[in-house]
Amino acid sequence: MTNVRKRRREDEPGEAPEDAQRYKAMIRSTVDEFICPITLELPVEPVAAEDGHFYERASIQKWMDHQGENVRSPMTNEPMGRRLIPAVQIRAAITRLVRSGAVDSVIAAQWNRRMKDEAHISALKNAAESGDPDAMCELGSTYANMTDGQRGADPSEAYKWFKRAADCGHVGGMAAAGSYLVEKNDSEGMLLLKMAAEGGSVLAAFSFGLWYRAGRYGLPQSNERAKFWFEKVVDKSRNIPDVADFCCDMATMYLQQLQEIDVSSN
Repeated sequence: MTNVRKRRREDEPGEAPEDAQRYKAMIRSTVDEFICPITLELPVEPVAAEDGHFYERASIQKWMDHQGENVRSPMTNEPMGRRLIPAVQIRAAITRLVRSGAVDSVIAAQWNRRMKDEAHISALKNAAESGDPDAMCELGSTYANMTDGQRGADPSEAYKWFKRAADCGHVGGMAAAGSYLVEKNDSEGMLLLKMAAEGGSVLAAFSFGLWYRAGRYGLPQSNERAKFWFEKVVDKSRNIPDVADFCCDMATMYLQQLQEIDVSSN
């Protein structure tokens, strides 16, 4: 009996590596099934499409919007409908796999980063919808500058939140919403930017300096008015260190150029 037990103990170390390899292969296979075929990453908001495959919601939605009326599956190139069904169980399974440490570290890191981003956006949205103008403006900036490959920037959503912040009297919201409207030659945009500049917005003041310098958006070309707004930018940045460093540096450069023009013309 003792010899049988001894043989079993001797056999166990030889079997463990094989079991570990089979386990890793099973995990890899499972993870591969969950990978979105468009983003090649684990989805944070998985949905089942009508072609029977799982996708990241934002990515498959973008795919369908780009295709127009005749939507084809990214996997099979066959026609498919537009219905997307939330894959709640798949998301739960992905979460368990990642938290177990069984998923490849690179794939897990990507998923964790995006989950953190989604949580941040969700928290901002909750605060914004509760009436916090700072959160509205930050949410607008998030949508405007989003570089996540799953989504990309969303100008319409960004403007919506900037405008809501502006309606609350938020100077940053006025400047950002005004910039969007000015690009569309909307007169309200110039009004919002003027209010923002007078309220202390570095971005708005810098914009007026640029536009007077070049005579854009219906403003006359005026070096004097350009200098007035560039000086506002520099003075504001001196009073609040590290605010809008880029605008301050550019305003300083333009001021020097305009002063040199004044000297050469006298």
